[in-house]
Amino acid sequence: MQKDYSEIEKSSPIRKGKLSQRVLFKSKSNSANDHSKRGRIIAIISKLILIQGEDNQIYDAQIRGVIESDNPNSSLIAVGDWVHFKETNYINSKSKLHECIIQKIEKRNNLFSRKAIGKELFEQAIASNIDNVMIMASVQSPDYDTELIDRFLITAKLNGLNAFICLNKVDLDEKASFMKDFDIYSKYDFPIFRISLKKNMNIDKLIEHLKGKETLLIGQSGVGKSTFINYLFKEQIQKVNELSEIKNKGQHTTTFVRMFDYHNQFKIIDSPGINEFDIWGLEPRDLKYYYSEFAQYQDNCEYNHCTHIHEPNCAVLQAVEKREIPIARYKNYYNIFKSLE
Repeated sequence: MQKDYSEIEKSSPIRKGKLSQRVLFKSKSNSANDHSKRGRIIAIISKLILIQGEDNQIYDAQIRGVIESDNPNSSLIAVGDWVHFKETNYINSKSKLHECIIQKIEKRNNLFSRKAIGKELFEQAIASNIDNVMIMASVQSPDYDTELIDRFLITAKLNGLNAFICLNKVDLDEKASFMKDFDIYSKYDFPIFRISLKKNMNIDKLIEHLKGKETLLIGQSGVGKSTFINYLFKEQIQKVNELSEIKNKGQHTTTFVRMFDYHNQFKIIDSPGINEFDIWGLEPRDLKYYYSEFAQYQDNCEYNHCTHIHEPNCAVLQAVEKREIPIARYKNYYNIFKSLE
């Protein structure tokens, strides 16, 4: 029997310090001055960037020249960022909004991000300075993907964010047979909300859970995210869509992340449907700490630094063979581990 893990190993994993290869800004500049204003990025839709000033005015933001940032290891801007900007005297002819120039991005309290798609290795910021991550899935059409859900949950925990699962379209499975795959999440204290937007089931309970928080909404395409956002913010959605169409006329909009305020009770950030998601900032050897069901077995592994992938006399693998750990859960772990190598 092996000795216990060291105190360092038992502690929460630390994000990897991979520096983005894209140098889009300088960490220090004299661009911000007493004439600058402070605001928050509330939308990034293709080339359109919207900032809401502390006076609640909405600005059409531009990125020009040198920008000072306290966040050198990820993409330059994200919805939720607090920024300093300088208002220009120009009203954009397309958006009809006052333009401003971003001068500085404040240090983020936290960040939900992923590894950017493509050959270039950098952290793609999705939302910053938030409290919660709401992972929406659907019982059917499309079927839920527990590996993708695991990737979202791990990323939230890695970045110190609370996360919960929202299962939509529960009216399509009256026997709730899907819960056999989700009981494991309830066991380890991830709240699960079972709703039907079509039948208006349990939505009030979900809204109550969102109150007083700023939440990122994320999930696969087709699970009902847009339906939920439209249910809450139909009028605001129309205004933002109209503005986006004007500003990006003739262009295919591939990026949109938008923050909405629900009657000053909570904020929610809408994000595009995500069907593939690579985790940023986690070493493969640390992944085992995010699968709580491994904890009761891994001290009995022969090797102190067992990855539970290939080592002989691995207690976790033995537990999988005995069906003490669900095979589907271990399969998720294995696939994510390989993607981190």
